[in-house]
Amino acid sequence: DNESIPSSQDLSSKGSYLSNFYQDTIHPHFQTTKTLLRCRSVLLGVFQGAPGCVPWGIVNTFLNDYLSTDRGLPIEGATLIILLFGLGNFLGTIQGGV
Repeated sequence: DNESIPSSQDLSSKGSYLSNFYQDTIHPHFQTTKTLLRCRSVLLGVFQGAPGCVPWGIVNTFLNDYLSTDRGLPIEGATLIILLFGLGNFLGTIQGGV
């Protein structure tokens, strides 16, 4: 039973691992992000692009309910339309590039 309880040395090494992971992986990305967001053109691109993403999130979330509840499609049919919509999105991304 004592083998299943981690020792204080195991816990401190995990904390050290997380600290090293943060310093080596996450922190440099934060610094890069902060540097990029100081540029006005980057901020303009972010603020122009972010609102354009909202309608697509709404479509993916509520189209199934709309089609089945308001338009009378069976749930399977509405789900098939969502599947085809997602497949078209995937193929369009591959065809046009990211």
